[in-house]
Amino acid sequence: DYIPGPLDIIAGTVDLIWTVTGTAPSSLACASATSSMTLTIDASPIATAGPNDDICDGDIYSLSAATATNQVSVLWTTSGDGTFTNASATSLNPDYTPGFLDIAAGTVDLTLTVTGTAPAGSACATSSSMMTLTIHQVPTATAGSNDNVCAGSNYILSGTSANGTGIWTTLGDGTFTNASSATSDYIPGPLDIIAGTVDLIWTVTGTAPSSLSCVSATSSMTLTIIPAPTAYAGPNDVICENNPYLLSAATATNQVSVQWATTGDGTFSNVSATSLNPDYTPGPNDILAGTVDLTITVTGNSPCLSIISTMTLTIIPNPIPGPIYHN
Repeated sequence: DYIPGPLDIIAGTVDLIWTVTGTAPSSLACASATSSMTLTIDASPIATAGPNDDICDGDIYSLSAATATNQVSVLWTTSGDGTFTNASATSLNPDYTPGFLDIAAGTVDLTLTVTGTAPAGSACATSSSMMTLTIHQVPTATAGSNDNVCAGSNYILSGTSANGTGIWTTLGDGTFTNASSATSDYIPGPLDIIAGTVDLIWTVTGTAPSSLSCVSATSSMTLTIIPAPTAYAGPNDVICENNPYLLSAATATNQVSVQWATTGDGTFSNVSATSLNPDYTPGPNDILAGTVDLTITVTGNSPCLSIISTMTLTIIPNPIPGPIYHN
């Protein structure tokens, strides 16, 4: 065997001489015979496809990290159904567009084969290198439409997500009953209620590394907190028979309308949808029963529910004068 030396390799060729010496003295022409051959040393091609990498679904991947030396031609092949663009026998860094099957599988192997100057079939004729491209699905996040909730009530969120796991965050001081659930309840905090609105953010994180644009998706919705109505009919009270009663102690807040009702047969005067302090005149059955319940119903802004408060009015019969006797 002949092992080419460093200078042989640099030169690319080396002459090897075969000398056969016979029995004749050196003074004779037939003392020896020589023959030579030229050995050409082909530089081995080297292929490097580049490191394994990641892209987002829908993106085109540039094979910019691929390198080759001592090549005459290059060839890219795929284990999937994607396509190479800007590819030719001398194109070392084409683009790759994943196909449907690549995306469904989530990965595809891309192989670079480099052909050198050595004869076909020889050990150094070609060199191959492979890299694996991982294709990440793009996460989506929808927090839902802006909405309203009544102060003091929980709000049921209606987020949706795909291709990832979600987490809720708030710009306020409220709390989530299950922040990782798209349909968690949100309980507004004191500062949320004072501000009147709070932004709730739904973030869905996929499988892509943080360097890719498809690592996560966010969506937000604004929750408006409607002040809850309050109602107070006033303290229980007492009047004399046949006197009207002024409901002057009644109060309400955050109301759109108020409505008074009685369990008896009396009547309200000076009453309307905004009349908080009407007069009540007991009816005959009220007087006979001795008491009557008066209830105020306060209606607030949607989605707040109406609220009621009741006071009991006691009716004292007027004294009946008896006969006057004279001595």
